[in-house]
Amino acid sequence: NYDKALEYYNKAELKAIQLQDKYRQSTVAIGKGNIYTFNKKYDKAIESFNIAIEGFKNKNINGWAVAMLSLSSIYIEQNNVDKAFTLL
Repeated sequence: NYDKALEYYNKAELKAIQLQDKYRQSTVAIGKGNIYTFNKKYDKAIESFNIAIEGFKNKNINGWAVAMLSLSSIYIEQNNVDKAFTLL
């Protein structure tokens, strides 16, 4: 159930914000982005992946790469190949 998963991600996000834990905020953002992508809510997915990219930048190369690839996949899905290739 994606709505329930999103509810739990939102709770985790609030906790990560309270703890000022950028790593967990970024991890949650990837999870939320995946849910939004699956449900074709691309604007929200793009926002979530951009949060993850910023949070992981210069700190976690694996998380950053996952977020970048996920974002580029959305742009490809939207037939915006040029924008996707700028990320790869």
